Amino acid sequence: ASTFKGCSSLTSFNIPEGVTSIGESSFFECSSLASIVIPDNVTSIGASAFDRCKNMMYVSLPNGLTRIESFVFRDCSSITTLAIPESVTYIGQQAFDRCSSLTSVILPNGVTKLMFGAFMDCTNLMSITILAKEVPQGADSMFFGTKCPIYVPEESVESYKNCQYWSTYANRIMPILAEGDDPDVLGKVSARYTGGSVVTINGVIQQNSRLNFFVYNNSSKAIKVLTVQLVDGVTGRPGNMMAVNTEIAPSSNSGWTITIGAGGIQSPIANFVFSCEGKRYEISAPYQEINIL
Repeated sequence: ASTFKGCSSLTSFNIPEGVTSIGESSFFECSSLASIVIPDNVTSIGASAFDRCKNMMYVSLPNGLTRIESFVFRDCSSITTLAIPESVTYIGQQAFDRCSSLTSVILPNGVTKLMFGAFMDCTNLMSITILAKEVPQGADSMFFGTKCPIYVPEESVESYKNCQYWSTYANRIMPILAEGDDPDVLGKVSARYTGGSVVTINGVIQQNSRLNFFVYNNSSKAIKVLTVQLVDGVTGRPGNMMAVNTEIAPSSNSGWTITIGAGGIQSPIANFVFSCEGKRYEISAPYQEINIL
């Protein structure tokens, strides 16, 4: 345990093939460690093994790993992508807490348990996908600080929404759907900012400003708008996701008013996710300085 703890000059490391386990806090606060390759014969990684490796951008996890222990990747704020092996069944307390550069996470079918704060404050996640049809055991704050959609198997959506701890995120839970490719839909459904009541100071739209967005369905098929979410066009930071679940008939439209929260937003872009005939589509509409009251 703590083999390389605090080795601030270590920049990369390949775990030798003969190693089968990585002890607790082995690379704790190796602040310059940028990448590490872990061979498949490693079957256990101890708690806090890579805790606070703030510059680590790449890590490969072994295919035989079954548990991701507590605090293993806490505050690894530079990791952008991470493949969780199919063998993993358990994700420990705050295992990925403050992994603020992660943009997407896929939890394999075998995951059965997530502990407190497993993905807490992964603030730039754009999607969480969970392949398990049986709802894994959850815990408080497992996705606290995230604002992205949570995709689960279509037949399990209601089970997730109604399950303890998962119900906290019910308005973000939606089915895993294939990406839509119908040309009658792709070019004929659009979104547009239509005005609002806006106060702007130094380029920042202020709290309690109201923005109106419409979705226009000019296709020959009914669609269902699932969610709308504002993204800051300057920082890329996502705002709160709003579940709408609204049907729009062919040649019809529907609109929503979004109220800006604390901290304001710059050049917002409204991202709409909708479904049509069992497939998923996404469209967006930028804010434009028109009809400002």
